[in-house]
Amino acid sequence: MIAGRIIPAIATTTASVTGLVMLEMFKVLLAKPIDQLRNGNYDLGSNQYMLFEAEPPASIKDHVKIEKPDPVLHPDAYDAKGELVDMYKDPEMCLGFAELIKTCPNPHTKYDKIWVGPLPPDATVGDLKAAIDAHPTFAEGGLSCSMIAAPAQKVECDKDEENPSGVRTGSRTLYSSVMRGTHANLSEPWVALLKTLTTRSDKWATIDEPVDVSARVLYSGLAFDVQDADGEQVTTPRIVVKLQDFDFVPYTERRERAVEPWLEAHAKKKQRA
Repeated sequence: MIAGRIIPAIATTTASVTGLVMLEMFKVLLAKPIDQLRNGNYDLGSNQYMLFEAEPPASIKDHVKIEKPDPVLHPDAYDAKGELVDMYKDPEMCLGFAELIKTCPNPHTKYDKIWVGPLPPDATVGDLKAAIDAHPTFAEGGLSCSMIAAPAQKVECDKDEENPSGVRTGSRTLYSSVMRGTHANLSEPWVALLKTLTTRSDKWATIDEPVDVSARVLYSGLAFDVQDADGEQVTTPRIVVKLQDFDFVPYTERRERAVEPWLEAHAKKKQRA
């Protein structure tokens, strides 16, 4: 859309995509069942449009992640048929090639969310951690928050062969159970601390804007690590922090608001003038 012929692009691809999206939006506004929603593909060259049912979102569940070893360095890892032997598939063997990935809830999808709060404006990092630990999803599973980090930012660094641009990506840590220096932050207000840590300084030469969430109602930019009683990290849905108290009402349950037609409102305004 930046380079090339802008008008033809708007008149073809963008218009077609917008039209397909609006067809689905009408179904949402009419509160149609979710199984009536469709994905769409089209080919402008042959003027073909295809609508089809979307597959259910992929489930994220407990599984063993296997990284196949180099057969030259580990010739005993494979049998005569070239298949990985069971020993290298077992996380309990601690060979470094099989890792048990735990999830909570088990299973969940990328669309699931964990809602925490609402927290008062002056809530501390300790209050935020306590709210996560007390969430029913985590409390029932004996899980606890072990790390709270700010969103990733671009930071200036020395240029070298591996990084000729002189810019890297990093994030600041508000709290970590293994970083003693962050334990003092537990008594600090997390909103103010987040802005301070993400502001450019001598120690943190970021080129991004500070993260200020003081006026936000919701915030999902923090990164959290959650561990079980054995200290094993657990994969969770995105955690959303509520900074203000409000009632979330699904669209299908919202009451219709009285809206004055635009022409009538314009006529009344013109009469008053």
